[in-house]
Amino acid sequence: WLYARRGRAVKMILAMLLAIGVCDAVASRFIKPSARRSRPAEAGLSVTLRSHRPGRYSFPSNHACNSFAGATVLGMAEPHLLWPAMVVAALVAYSRVYVGVHFPSDVAAGALLGLLVGGAVGAGLLRFGGWARPSRSAQKR
Repeated sequence: WLYARRGRAVKMILAMLLAIGVCDAVASRFIKPSARRSRPAEAGLSVTLRSHRPGRYSFPSNHACNSFAGATVLGMAEPHLLWPAMVVAALVAYSRVYVGVHFPSDVAAGALLGLLVGGAVGAGLLRFGGWARPSRSAQKR
């Protein structure tokens, strides 16, 4: 499948990387320094940290942002992969709360940002990047 559709696959991978890069930059360079939200352990909550010591700020979760951005682009390019990709992205987001490095609202905000950025990148490529699939009537001709 991947080899047979390699041109489309390369576009899809590049689009996913673009969406992930934009999400990561917006969250880490702009939102986190502005929000300056402490991590759960630093906010005085008793959490079991199941991960290495994370970066300074918590809001929003870059992992959630990046995984939802990638999943959204993948789902827009290949609609049959939308729900499996979203399940994986949700598990990544949940893992950040489970390991004790984010509040649930951090991952919710990251997921929302990822959906927005991924949707914008995917919509742009559907409109301008030649991703639009031919209609069924055009395929029958």
